Amino acid sequence: MRLRHWVLLIPVVTSTVCQMRGDSAANFQSLTPARRAAIESDVRRFVLAVAHDVTQEGPLAWRTHFSDNPSFFMAVNGQLAFPNGQAAAQAIPEIARQFKHIELRWGDDLL
Repeated sequence: MRLRHWVLLIPVVTSTVCQMRGDSAANFQSLTPARRAAIESDVRRFVLAVAHDVTQEGPLAWRTHFSDNPSFFMAVNGQLAFPNGQAAAQAIPEIARQFKHIELRWGDDLL
């Protein structure tokens, strides 16, 4: 079950970091060490907030972290699960009914 949650969060993290930083894919190819450190810090802060919220509030908390950006999508085990944020938001209530408790924890090797 832990792997499934990690896979669910990958598009959220990617979409959110890109949106937070306002960078295009081309800008990520030439990161300075300081810029890389800032992005890593943002990602760590974000995933820790998601883990806290989902652990405390359950799967419904995921919705507050999904991007409404048109580029958002979610893949599970290599398959497209949700093509956009609206589809994910519609599915979350059913997903939440399937889990009584979720605890997300990240290791030091997150990045």
